[in-house]
Amino acid sequence: MARSTVPLRVNRSKRNPQLVSRRIDPAVKALVLAATILLTLEAALALLVQLYLKDLGASPLLISLSGSLTWAGILLASPIWGGLGDRYSSRWLVIWIFLGTSLATVPLVGLLAAPVILVLGTVRSFLAIGIAPIGMRLISALSTDANRGRNLSFLSAARAAGFVFGGMLAGYLLERAGYRVTFFIVTMLPILVIPALFRVPHQAAASNNADKNQSQGSWRDVWTRQLTFLYSAVMLRQLATTGVGALAYVYMSSHALSSSVMGIVGAVNPAVAVLATLVFGNLVDRMSRKTVIVFGFAIVILYPLVYSLARTPFLFAVAGIPLGLSFGAYYSGSTAHIGRIIPLAYQGTMFGLLDSCRGLGGLIGPVLAGTLVTIWGYHPMFMVMAGIMTLALVLSVLGTRGIVDDSRNPVDG
Repeated sequence: MARSTVPLRVNRSKRNPQLVSRRIDPAVKALVLAATILLTLEAALALLVQLYLKDLGASPLLISLSGSLTWAGILLASPIWGGLGDRYSSRWLVIWIFLGTSLATVPLVGLLAAPVILVLGTVRSFLAIGIAPIGMRLISALSTDANRGRNLSFLSAARAAGFVFGGMLAGYLLERAGYRVTFFIVTMLPILVIPALFRVPHQAAASNNADKNQSQGSWRDVWTRQLTFLYSAVMLRQLATTGVGALAYVYMSSHALSSSVMGIVGAVNPAVAVLATLVFGNLVDRMSRKTVIVFGFAIVILYPLVYSLARTPFLFAVAGIPLGLSFGAYYSGSTAHIGRIIPLAYQGTMFGLLDSCRGLGGLIGPVLAGTLVTIWGYHPMFMVMAGIMTLALVLSVLGTRGIVDDSRNPVDG
């Protein structure tokens, strides 16, 4: 019998599953866009609220309190949103998050008194943080072990990108249009992205059989001593970084930087974080998660040390580089690690708890920094924050002891 000359149609995805893993799910794209817009709003308001309270004559402690109350919302809301994401429609949860965030921002157009600004910041952060645990849980479910770190890095990078655009946008608009118009423009940002959110699925099943079987665990199987150390390290790192950041714009203004220059300088950290998150998000699928996580906790110690020396826009910008590298490394490594070892049924809650630990640090850090500045001044505050970051580094080493070198393997014991 003559051999057929008709070429066979080969399903390339079956012969090479990695070809499929490189594709980006439409839901991931929608979540990335949503996170970018939402964090653009948050970054713009971080600059605007600090400078607005300063113009009202608020003390450094009160200004830093605005950052603490924002993180208080994150502390309380993260595990709640994570638990809701494990049980209810992701699409409608995200849509309600965006509607609520916009409604909580609208009153700022009225140029309200400081106490009302603080309360609205807490409410807004309570709503906005929901995009993180819900989005990460959904993306983790849509991913495999071969691309989970990469896919999660898209969402983390989008959140960092929002801070790039938000700070620059707020600084530019504030110099040209004033507080009222700037507040109004940033309020409209969440509304613009709502049509894209209808591409988010109501819920996502596990992407492979291993993940499906993994969902049958219990809390006793989920939590380990190493996770206690890792989550504690995350809390301390966030305490120190937000302590410095809570008064960063006020400190820069004392060195005669304009609001537009501060917006550009403030964009360096998240710009580096975007690139670092994408790079480390890919690396964490191919190398030791421990190496990536510990590097993130080590490099951040340079952040307050450079700030203590900074006097010019250039040095303030340089200070943001280790902070951006740190976020890209530790957050990509930590989220990929959680997505790898935690059963799917608990991932939303555990991602929420990760941000809740960040929220606890963010709640304490600005108050501590404001108190230290009031008593001793800025330079001692920078040194204390560097010491706290060093302690976080030690805990991160203890928290990653059980991770074997091959990132494809689970933790020991």
